[in-house]
Amino acid sequence: MKKDEILKALLKNEKYRLNYHLMPAKGLLNDPNGLVEKNGIYYVFYQWNDKECAHGAKKWGLYTSTDLINWEIKEIALSPDEWYETHGCYSGSGIVVEDRINLIYTGNVKNEKDERESYQCLAVENNDGTFKKLGPIIDKIPKGYTEHFRDPKVWKENENYYMVIGAQSENLLGEVLLYTSKDFKNWELVGSIYNKNDMGYMIECPDLFKLNNSTILSYSPQGLEPQGDLYNNIFQSGYVVGNINYSTGDSSWGNFIELDRGFDFYAPQTFLDSNGRRIMYAWMGLEETNHPTMAEEGWVHALTMPRELILLDNKIIQQPLEEMKNLRESKVSYENLLLENKLILENVNGDSYELIVEFENTGNNCFGINLRKSEKEELTIKFENEKLILNRDKTPFLDGSRACKIEGTKHKLHIFMDKSSVEIFYNNGAEVFSSRVFSSQDAKGIEFFSNSEILLKKIEFYKLGKFSYSV
Repeated sequence: MKKDEILKALLKNEKYRLNYHLMPAKGLLNDPNGLVEKNGIYYVFYQWNDKECAHGAKKWGLYTSTDLINWEIKEIALSPDEWYETHGCYSGSGIVVEDRINLIYTGNVKNEKDERESYQCLAVENNDGTFKKLGPIIDKIPKGYTEHFRDPKVWKENENYYMVIGAQSENLLGEVLLYTSKDFKNWELVGSIYNKNDMGYMIECPDLFKLNNSTILSYSPQGLEPQGDLYNNIFQSGYVVGNINYSTGDSSWGNFIELDRGFDFYAPQTFLDSNGRRIMYAWMGLEETNHPTMAEEGWVHALTMPRELILLDNKIIQQPLEEMKNLRESKVSYENLLLENKLILENVNGDSYELIVEFENTGNNCFGINLRKSEKEELTIKFENEKLILNRDKTPFLDGSRACKIEGTKHKLHIFMDKSSVEIFYNNGAEVFSSRVFSSQDAKGIEFFSNSEILLKKIEFYKLGKFSYSV
């Protein structure tokens, strides 16, 4: 699609079009790619099949912004038109080298027998903002690994460049491999930095970075079996905290922690901006979903809101960016309300808003909020039996519940509702739930509930505006 076609599609008044999330004009969006900031401009590339709502020969779409609110639509950055990428320009990352964005991505090829070949490829920014492909920089899969070898993430550490790649061993177990280079074109394998054989049959989308001088390895394992409230999506995303020797690849890691407790979160990628913030986007979607946008509007999936990552007591805290406050259009606030049964507040409703609620609870109560409520519908977030639970059984199209364990008597929910999504930050981002929700257009109510008396210490409600798009 051309830029003007993309703009026209994004501005359509469609029922489920999101107001403040990046999404495709048409077709299927999945992983965020190539996230960088250059000269005050944020670049958000994304996996895109612009032809249909299905996985296929992926391209890289691109949005840019100076403030993460107003977006410029760029022409497609990468398309699969070379021999080493015939079946898709798959996921990868970006880095600014000598004031030019360098993209490293996986070229996906399938032969006549449907056997896969993987090439790690380089494309360099031209003066006009387009990208010149330089072809494979890693054209052989290391001995002992299958053709499932993809998703390079690059960064610079001191004088050397490094790259982590998701891999599958010949024993059909997920691993993460580390490469190094001095010139960004000739790469050498250092070794496997995660091969504990406890992360299923494949690891995708690895990312290695530092927070508070601690080393974080985030990744998306496939093949984990559910364990109570853990690992209940088809694929997971999370991280480990540890340390690594860049020369030898020797490493040690703590326990795997899921990044998001909701239904729709995968393939996160981070970057460091000029303000020193470690910012993360993720694909707000997963495989094997049947969203109504596919048939009704011809597009599917979106990216999450960008989040700043902070490490506190060896745990990643995720927080909405300050820039999101620029979308606030009106404010309604209340303080110190006693909630005994059900409560509906004047001017607190809608389908695109920010809601901050602080609860104080001294008993073993069940309490929470019904969002997107109508006579027959509601999306429920509740506290019960020392758990925080998101339930969408009473919403159209999608159902099920997700939960995590919580403690204490003070609970804060920071909720971002968009027209067909919700992102819930608990206690300043100690836990996050990201989910798509396809409520009816008249389901805009917000209802607070409790089975006994609790204190609503603070409520802030803001109507939120829309991203703007231009070409």
